[in-house]
Amino acid sequence: MALYDSNPEEPTITCPENIDTVTEPGKPTAIVNWTRPSAADNSGNVTVTSYYRSGMDFNIGLTVVTLNATDPSGNMDSCQFNVTVNDTEDPGLNCPKDFTQETDIAEPFADVYWPNLNATDNSGSVNVTCSPEEGSEFIIGSTNVYCNATDPSSNWNTCNFTITVIDKEQPNMTCPDDIEKKTLVGKPFTFVTWSFPNATDNSGNVTVTCSHESGTKFTIGSSNISFNASDPYGNWYSCHFIVTVIDVERPIIICPDNINITTNPGQPTAVVNWTQPNATDNSGNVTVSGSHQPGSEFVINITIVNYTASDPSGNEESCYFNVTVFDIEDPHILCPDNIKLNTDPGKPTAIVNWTHPYATDNSQYVFVTSNHQPGTEFDIGSTVVNYNVSDYSGNMDSCHFNVTVVDKERPNMTCPDNIEENTLIGKPFAVVNWSLPNATDNTGNVTVTCSHESGTKFTIGSTNVSFNASDPYGNWFSCYFQVIIIDWERPSIFCPDNINITTNPGQPTAVVNWTEPNATDNSGNVTVSSNRQSGSKFVINMTVVNYTARDPSGNEDSCHFNVTVIEEALITTSVTQNRTDENPVLVRPDFFLHTCGDKPMCQYRCQVVMTITKW
Repeated sequence: MALYDSNPEEPTITCPENIDTVTEPGKPTAIVNWTRPSAADNSGNVTVTSYYRSGMDFNIGLTVVTLNATDPSGNMDSCQFNVTVNDTEDPGLNCPKDFTQETDIAEPFADVYWPNLNATDNSGSVNVTCSPEEGSEFIIGSTNVYCNATDPSSNWNTCNFTITVIDKEQPNMTCPDDIEKKTLVGKPFTFVTWSFPNATDNSGNVTVTCSHESGTKFTIGSSNISFNASDPYGNWYSCHFIVTVIDVERPIIICPDNINITTNPGQPTAVVNWTQPNATDNSGNVTVSGSHQPGSEFVINITIVNYTASDPSGNEESCYFNVTVFDIEDPHILCPDNIKLNTDPGKPTAIVNWTHPYATDNSQYVFVTSNHQPGTEFDIGSTVVNYNVSDYSGNMDSCHFNVTVVDKERPNMTCPDNIEENTLIGKPFAVVNWSLPNATDNTGNVTVTCSHESGTKFTIGSTNVSFNASDPYGNWFSCYFQVIIIDWERPSIFCPDNINITTNPGQPTAVVNWTEPNATDNSGNVTVSSNRQSGSKFVINMTVVNYTARDPSGNEDSCHFNVTVIEEALITTSVTQNRTDENPVLVRPDFFLHTCGDKPMCQYRCQVVMTITKW
């Protein structure tokens, strides 16, 4: 808690003198130090405060520093001093290197902008001006540019560089259009005139020259006329046009008359001679060409001989005449030898091939016709093949040969499948029917015979039935199938009744007799077999006696009866039972009946003797 001061007294403070200084190198500020101000108060306790403190950075310019002295009672005094930071550092300025720039398109100057003009200043603010100004029009040639950099404190720096504007733009010029002109009548030349072309250049100064004078005589053909435009800086441009003198006059040419002649002996041609035609032209230069030359061979026909006269300009005139060569010689043809061959498989015909006969004629061109062609079908028998040959002139010759086709192919037939039939009931046979097989032959004509008639009676077993097919040319084919009669009926057999008998006295067996069973079968043939025979010995037991009847087809029937041999026996069994009680329990006698042993069949009596022992 502050003490109340009934007589308040303010502190006193004395500020330092004003301070003038300069910026630190390369910076917009200066570190400013001052001596701590003197402050006093009656309380003996005073606090000095300020927004600024000694050792701070001060910006360029005037800064007023205010110091406040305060005692504990809140009494205050203040003072001020000035801190002035002066900027004496010149700006930095780097001009670009001297450079060259071409004129703007179609202009005698260039709008120039320069790169890499850098100005810096410690104050961070610098104004750069150049003369001439950037973006100004610079005329062709060299211009010095002077630049000045100034900061807010009026410190400055200068530099300069040279800009050279060069003219590399070609002049502009349009030549006259190409000129075409016809020759003067009967002459190989004409006179040609033209207008001088207009030339421009960005420099405003251009000189034009020409390779030919207007109105000059030009001969047939094309001439290249060139113009050259140049400016004072060595730039140039050239153009040209073509003067073409056209020759439209055709040459003159006359052909010989038509020529008629016959072929040379044995040749398809004739050697023909004539005089070459003569040609003239206004150009004084004419070339004659012909489709044929005198002394050439001419083929049989009418041949048009063309002659063409042409000048160097391509003008042409033509004429023609006919050379007619007549052929009066007959052609010659030689046929192949007679041909004999078999029919093709499965056909009543044969495809016959031969080499076409060779026909010759002095004309070397013949027409060959025939009533048959190689590779066609020929019927069985003999056929005459005729060949006729003619040339273009109607001269003819002919020949012939025989084609004989022989049938050696057997008929084709498929027999029925094997037939299986069961015997009729109670009979050793069956009646069998079948369809007549279809037989084919390449001739289309076939006769079929059979070894058996359909509907015939066939006995048990297998029988071969054969068919024979023949054609009119003595070719034949046979096949067969089997008729199989199956005996499906079983034999019939009946056994005697069951037999019961006791063993023979003193023997473990008994001799047993019975009447052999009788068996019958539709086949009339049956075999009986058994596992036991009458009169055999049978042991004590029940024995099954089996009989089997079998026919030759493996059909079986069977029967059986039982033979039972019995023995009578007495069995005595003793049983001893120890019991601790007073009432012994008797063991059932039938418990011991198994003591008949391994005798499966017996009549017996059992006697049980029991001894009871109490203990």
